[in-house]
Amino acid sequence: MKYGVICTSQTRNIGDDIQSLAAIHFLRKNGITDYICVEREELNSYSGEPLALITNGWFLHKFQNFPPSGKIKPLFIGFYSHYPSLIEKHREYFKKHEPIGCRSASTLLACQEHGIEAYLSGCLTLGFDEVSHKEPHVCVVDAHYGTEFSKFCDALNGYAKTMGRSVIYTSHDRNMVGFPYAKRLDIAQSLLHLYGRSSLVVTGRLHCVLPCRALNTSVKFVHPDLYDDPRFKGLEDIIGGNTPDDSWKELIKNIKKPDPAYFYSIDETITESVENKKISLGKSFRELLDRA
Repeated sequence: MKYGVICTSQTRNIGDDIQSLAAIHFLRKNGITDYICVEREELNSYSGEPLALITNGWFLHKFQNFPPSGKIKPLFIGFYSHYPSLIEKHREYFKKHEPIGCRSASTLLACQEHGIEAYLSGCLTLGFDEVSHKEPHVCVVDAHYGTEFSKFCDALNGYAKTMGRSVIYTSHDRNMVGFPYAKRLDIAQSLLHLYGRSSLVVTGRLHCVLPCRALNTSVKFVHPDLYDDPRFKGLEDIIGGNTPDDSWKELIKNIKKPDPAYFYSIDETITESVENKKISLGKSFRELLDRA
């Protein structure tokens, strides 16, 4: 059977494409290089050859276009539904294709509440290979939260100038709606390359912090809804992080020292959690392919 990967050209968020690259990464690690991209928001209209689809990532803007067409056999892993009503409405579809590998504990709970067999797979972006070589730059990615962010940027720029480092500011919010999948995936790949080589990344993006953990890049996660956002549930031991004002105060204090060990070290407990998740994701993915 042919394999498929979830892609989308209908959002501005390149984090969607990073998740597509993660599915491609796992397929390739299992010797599968022949696959096609399928639009996430139009799965119901797919009419090509029968397909085993790696069904991961965020679901869904166009509720009316779910479930997928009968030509698609979904392989659920790293699946996240922001809307429990989607799972409730299509309970029988999910039952038919259980077990459901869930990206977050919130999706896992929604499945369990409706009698659907499910497990916490985590996100496929935790499966990227480690990058050992780091370069002397700091990367800031969509971390513009709280009143102290501009002070942090000023302090960081001063620190970088003093220490001979560079600061790169970038974003996952790209005006790329309607762009070809290949172009979006190229941009996502270039971001992964940047994160993998960075000495430090500071971000408020889930699909920046998770790949950074996999790439063995030191990363500070800052988000105002750190303890309430359902996307983060079940990933706390890997995400780490803090709320904005506390984060900026801590970072600014350490910039002014400065303490390189603080910036560039990675918590051993987090490293262990990531390694364990890589192993379990690999095992779950192989089992998924066996069911295709």
